[in-house]
Amino acid sequence: MRRLFFSAIAVSFLISGLAFTGADAAAASKRPAPMAFIDPAQPACFSRSYSAAHMASHPRQTVTDIAFIYLPTQVIDGETVQHWVADGEFQSLTFFIAVRLRNGAMAPLMGAGVCQPTGGNRLACGLDEDSGTFDLRTAKDGYMLENKSNFVVMPATGNYHNDSRNSTVIDRRDDHDAFLLRPSRGGLCDARFPPRTDAADWN
Repeated sequence: MRRLFFSAIAVSFLISGLAFTGADAAAASKRPAPMAFIDPAQPACFSRSYSAAHMASHPRQTVTDIAFIYLPTQVIDGETVQHWVADGEFQSLTFFIAVRLRNGAMAPLMGAGVCQPTGGNRLACGLDEDSGTFDLRTAKDGYMLENKSNFVVMPATGNYHNDSRNSTVIDRRDDHDAFLLRPSRGGLCDARFPPRTDAADWN
């Protein structure tokens, strides 16, 4: 499988999380510069729920709901894990993506990865374990998620390394090449991977 354009070191750094306390926490609390259209210090979610009429007119589309979720921090075992990096020229955000599928369970399938600003109002994003890439950019009526390849999602309780048999491929050819998302709260935006301490898993 082709490698993401993100360095393995950077991705591993964000996967394991940057735990900080004391002086480190004070330093990290300094407000970071915006990354494209996202303020790293504030949570953000962009989502879409497709109507029955839309789904009927797109019979190949399987995604009924989709959300791009960004959280500045997450508490794991009492430690605050930071989901953004603004270190010199390297800037990145850790994100989660959640989808529901036609005739599927209400519990979402999820993926996680890293986005980097690429200039202007665009983020280039890659899912962990070579599970796909996409761009997220501003659009006239919201934010466009442009699927650059098939991407892979799995149950939120799954393990990317050991449970790939439960993964689902979102094939861009099945009317999944682009999703128009809008700022949202609640619903699928509340989907979470459970906190993990095993570095082999997403936290």
